[in-house]
Amino acid sequence: MKYSAKTQSNVKIDNQRMILGGVLFEKGPLSRADLAKVLNSSKPTVSKNVEGLIAEKMIYETGKADNSIGKKSNAP
Repeated sequence: MKYSAKTQSNVKIDNQRMILGGVLFEKGPLSRADLAKVLNSSKPTVSKNVEGLIAEKMIYETGKADNSIGKKSNAP
């Protein structure tokens, strides 16, 4: 059986589906860092996909999360 590599566009769509349906739908608002942990993905990859979902008005950021250490995170 012959397999073909996924295109970059298909990978992006799969990643955005995982963010929307797999994580945010089930767990609710999370920071980008938390999304990266849950998806076992890099923070830049998650951030790029979140930006795409925001641009398409599929999600929105609620503001700065209240965490006790480090930089304040944005929760999509």
